[in-house]
Amino acid sequence: MKRILGAATLAALLLVTSGASDNAADVPVSSYASADDLATLIKDFGERVGEAVVSAEEFEAKGSRMVRDARTLVVLGTALGLHDQDHPLKAAAPSIAATSAKVAEAGNDLAQAQAAVEELRAALGGEATEATPASWSNVKALGQLMKQVNFVNTRLKRNIKKLDKNQAQCAADATLLAVIGQACHFDTHEVKDDAQLPHWHEYADEMRDASADLAAKIKAGQADAIDAAMKRVADNCEACHKEFPH
Repeated sequence: MKRILGAATLAALLLVTSGASDNAADVPVSSYASADDLATLIKDFGERVGEAVVSAEEFEAKGSRMVRDARTLVVLGTALGLHDQDHPLKAAAPSIAATSAKVAEAGNDLAQAQAAVEELRAALGGEATEATPASWSNVKALGQLMKQVNFVNTRLKRNIKKLDKNQAQCAADATLLAVIGQACHFDTHEVKDDAQLPHWHEYADEMRDASADLAAKIKAGQADAIDAAMKRVADNCEACHKEFPH
């Protein structure tokens, strides 16, 4: 009897440890990003992606940014597709994610990128053609997402100093960091030792939660609380990069 109980206890412990990703998947998207905020971010990044393919000159200048932004759109589309709130664009969200991935995969091929952007624009207009449901398991581009994090974090630290003029942009940036944190939970290729997997999940979840808290404080104009919220985000990033340098 003791042996059976011991095995059951061990199985339960293993389930708790290995089920971290499942728990994160159950977190309501609305707890860290509203559907409206995601739709606004999607619109903004969709426009930025389109700017890169208007000419060969623009593609040469903005092609690398296009890839980074397209990978970010995959994350945003996935979040909207999995959202617990309704939104007119939600049905097309899986198509936004899928066509954004095509844009990113175009790489240095302008013609391929232009064709993919046209498909993306249709999805942004509400055309739902993707049959595969949205899933965090389909988001696999941590390198590009970290480039976006670096860019957004730098802008956020600069703009937060003049919050009265930059409140909307700062809130959008903090929300984006929260959504990327959620996506990072599921892309674990940087984890070389299985024993570190729980740490990775903790850092990703804290990035999501700390950034969402920061966004809420920015929206509320809680200037006296923003420094501490910013420090919480920065401390988590520093600890994560220390354990998982890349």
